Amino acid sequence: MAFDDPSWHLGVPAPPEAWNRIVFSRVGSTNTVGKQIARDSLHEELTLLPTMIAAVEQFAGRGRQGREWISPAGGIYVTLVLPVSDPDSQAALPLTVATALCSELDRIVEPGCGLEWPNDLVVESRKLGGILIEGVGRGSSFIAIIGFGINYYPSGSAVLARSTSIVESATDPPSLRDLMHRLIDSVAQTVVQEIDRERVVEQYAAWSVHEIGEVMSCRTLT
Repeated sequence: MAFDDPSWHLGVPAPPEAWNRIVFSRVGSTNTVGKQIARDSLHEELTLLPTMIAAVEQFAGRGRQGREWISPAGGIYVTLVLPVSDPDSQAALPLTVATALCSELDRIVEPGCGLEWPNDLVVESRKLGGILIEGVGRGSSFIAIIGFGINYYPSGSAVLARSTSIVESATDPPSLRDLMHRLIDSVAQTVVQEIDRERVVEQYAAWSVHEIGEVMSCRTLT
């Protein structure tokens, strides 16, 4: 099947019951679409149903701090948009989503999936995917924009020289559609559960590729 086949969207898995589903053959960024939906719902004071946005290809994909995320056809590009009212859940979202994705991918790739701070999914130091979590609103009106991208097929791009893919890393890879369904389901189920922050931190540490004592730096935004 060609990725520009208009029937592609028919095979995109449905998110959990009562979720909206939006599928693009090509879009700038699924996160950008998700943020606009969230802003519009708050502005219009509408009740927002959780929403899944997926794309075959992104031409303006974004990573952290506005960095470009190369998103050719042959990858998994998904954004989940959902209200998150609990402050503990909001604070733990980056760790919660990362561990949910990593634990699912670890069942597929060899020698296993790891987490590289702050938002990369890696296999032996090669990037398999990334996560971008944004938010609109605050407090009880907070809407989470949870984006993730996974390299399913290899890319010939020199920009992705330090990357890997599901096809390259798995001995028996599931189909792109099946894997997309598994990842959406894992994240969706995890983020709507009550969060135990200590347990989430422990889980993230277990998947982390960093060693105790390793020097790291971060920048805080005020």
